[in-house]
Amino acid sequence: MVSAIDIAPTILELAETKIPESVQGVSFAKLLKNPETPFRNYVFAEHNWHDYEAHERMVRTQDFLFILNSRSQFTNLGPADAVGSPSFADLTELKNERKLTEEQAEIFIEPRPTEELYYNQSDKNQFNNLAFQEKYKEKQNELKQILLDWMEETGDNIPKKLTADWYKKVPGYIKTPQNGIRGEMPGNATNATKNNNKGKF
Repeated sequence: MVSAIDIAPTILELAETKIPESVQGVSFAKLLKNPETPFRNYVFAEHNWHDYEAHERMVRTQDFLFILNSRSQFTNLGPADAVGSPSFADLTELKNERKLTEEQAEIFIEPRPTEELYYNQSDKNQFNNLAFQEKYKEKQNELKQILLDWMEETGDNIPKKLTADWYKKVPGYIKTPQNGIRGEMPGNATNATKNNNKGKF
């Protein structure tokens, strides 16, 4: 596993250039010669506002993926260019006719789970949410704590007033009254842009 933040230090190492202390990632140049070399134990990711209000955080290990969703009241349809597309109009029509498969209908779930846990080895498309099942409670709590620690270490936070939807969640690029109005960016109150902590590796 590698992270997007590992790309810059990898290029710098291959260019035989010093990697600044402020770079959060780790070079994976050694993997280019030997892909089986052990590397990351954890990869983190974010889903923030992109046309629609959102705040999700994720941690992945080799075996599991855990998602924390602080805006679970909303669907997860993708950006406005996807929602405005002919394919989304077709999906909406089929949804109204109750002709979608369970997998196709997944994007329309509202509200969504506040927490999601997937076993990567047998559920590569991540449709079987194991969160809140007694069997996986310990693993869920472990990964949630790792994620919360990462958020704290890197200066991430969950603002009360994020940027709201700029478009309605229907085909046609229909603007909302909030279009153009910015809310608080995650990490702004905690000065995250000045925080170079790398988080768990």
